[in-house]
Amino acid sequence: MEPAASVVIATRDRPGHLAESVSSVLRSPGEDFELLVVDQGASGEGEAALASHLHDPRLRYVRTDERGLS
Repeated sequence: MEPAASVVIATRDRPGHLAESVSSVLRSPGEDFELLVVDQGASGEGEAALASHLHDPRLRYVRTDERGLS
């Protein structure tokens, strides 16, 4: 079954802010949502910053080396 809502966080090389943002969303009431994090960071620190949340089934983490338009 699809979640009722999707939250998308796009980020690039800001692991501290990313961890804070993800924690805030995952503390939201209710369970019927998905959180998609798209990390375009070159450093690779985003995944490490989310290590404590990666087990949460509502979180999908995608890392890409492709940089979109700035």
